[in-house]
Amino acid sequence: MVKKTNQEKFRSIEKQLKEAQENFSRFYSQWPAILAAANEDRIQKLFIGPVINKKGYVTPDNQIYLHPVRNSRLVNNIAPWVVHKVLAGGGEIIILDSKKNDAHFPEIAALSRY
Repeated sequence: MVKKTNQEKFRSIEKQLKEAQENFSRFYSQWPAILAAANEDRIQKLFIGPVINKKGYVTPDNQIYLHPVRNSRLVNNIAPWVVHKVLAGGGEIIILDSKKNDAHFPEIAALSRY
C-alpha cells in the first residue's frame, strides 16, 4: 500500500515537472534565474531535491545571490533560504525524488507565475 502510494506520488511529481518544462518561457533550471525569480516573488512552483548544499549570499532583507552583494553574508546552503522565499511569496514547494538523477529530476527547477 505504501509503495503504491509513493509510486503515485512520484508519477504526480513527474507529471507536474513535465508540464512545467513545457512552459519553456516560464521554466527555469539554472540557479541564477531561479534566485532572480525568487527575489521578485515570481515562483509559482519550486521543484527541489531533498538534499542540496549550495553556497551563496543573503542580504538583511532576505534577498538571495550566488555572489557577494553589498551587506550580504555568506551562507553554506542557500536552499532553505530559497524555500522560505518561495513560501513567503505564496509559491508551492515540490520535493523531488532523491533516487532519481536525470533530466526529469534536476537538482532544482522552478515555474514562474509570469
